[in-house]
Amino acid sequence: MQVQDSYSAQKACAGCPDVIPNRLQHFEYQAISFNCEVLDGSLAWAVKRKSSSGNITCGTNWGVAKGSGCHIRDVYVEDSGEYWCETKDGKTSKSVNIAVTAGSVILDIPVAPVTEGEAVTLSCRNKTPSNISASVYKNGILMKNVTTGNLIINSVSKCDEGLYKCISRAGESPESWLSVKEFHQEPIPLCSDQLPVLLYFLMRTVGTVVWVAMLLLVLRKRHKDRKRKLYTVTYFIFSSTSVCCSESQRQDSMTVTALCIGLCGGVILESPALPVMEQQNVTLRCRLKGTSSNLPADFIKEGHMNMVTYKGEMTIHNVSKSNEGLYKCRISGRGESAGSWLAVRGHRKKKHLRDGRDC
Repeated sequence: MQVQDSYSAQKACAGCPDVIPNRLQHFEYQAISFNCEVLDGSLAWAVKRKSSSGNITCGTNWGVAKGSGCHIRDVYVEDSGEYWCETKDGKTSKSVNIAVTAGSVILDIPVAPVTEGEAVTLSCRNKTPSNISASVYKNGILMKNVTTGNLIINSVSKCDEGLYKCISRAGESPESWLSVKEFHQEPIPLCSDQLPVLLYFLMRTVGTVVWVAMLLLVLRKRHKDRKRKLYTVTYFIFSSTSVCCSESQRQDSMTVTALCIGLCGGVILESPALPVMEQQNVTLRCRLKGTSSNLPADFIKEGHMNMVTYKGEMTIHNVSKSNEGLYKCRISGRGESAGSWLAVRGHRKKKHLRDGRDC
């Protein structure tokens, strides 16, 4: 049996207390410990849980408080529910939803979210350790029959999030939420505040300064993540007055982030760093470095004049994939900005697969 306080409680897991053993489901009469010190190293936290009479603190009729943690020697079905950390001034962590069963089967699901691309094993377990044949369900739909009791997802994705349970001859486990967090890898920037300056003086020294925009694609830094095929593209822009460095991070043919680090002649193009969803409105702003003045500006997309504005900004209504591209802006007599990639992301349609995954 499992007490489910709320659907959102099932999903919330990042930033919650450590649970020992590290799983969401437990058999009756087992010991469980919660640790809040992992949140910020402070001992000012107390473990709390929900009950029919309200929120109660560890040490008051349940559990033994130890520093910023809590130990329950024998858990019961009634101990199922939400647990979280809280300070005296009311600061709270996110909650974790624990399921305690009087039955003979649990599904071993990790407490912390699994990162996209990693492997995760969901184990259907009896009270007596042994390999068992079981059926694993996701959101009530049969996902797979496993002969060893272990469901291995080799490269987990957001599609794999959901409520999981298993059924074997010994019985049925509670349901618990498998949480997946997005993979995020910081790009290693080649551009810096000093690099354009150094290149400019180098160009002046060798006497080859020319007016060329997007002269050379100099680098593709491929990261190890094969699934995302993530790489960084760096452009250098040379002019008679400056050298600029523009860097963007792309996933396959899509730009994930775009960042112009060097500035040409003090002209800045402000554009979204993250992809814009189709049918949204997006505004590009052209201004001088250190000012917020609205000077007339020309907006250029991939070498072609796109729009001339009198207030230094261009709004694209109901943006579409056709608007995706490399944009620059020019202020008369002041110069031209570095290029910045505007990425547009299409709406994803969910597809229900036979294995219970919603993509």
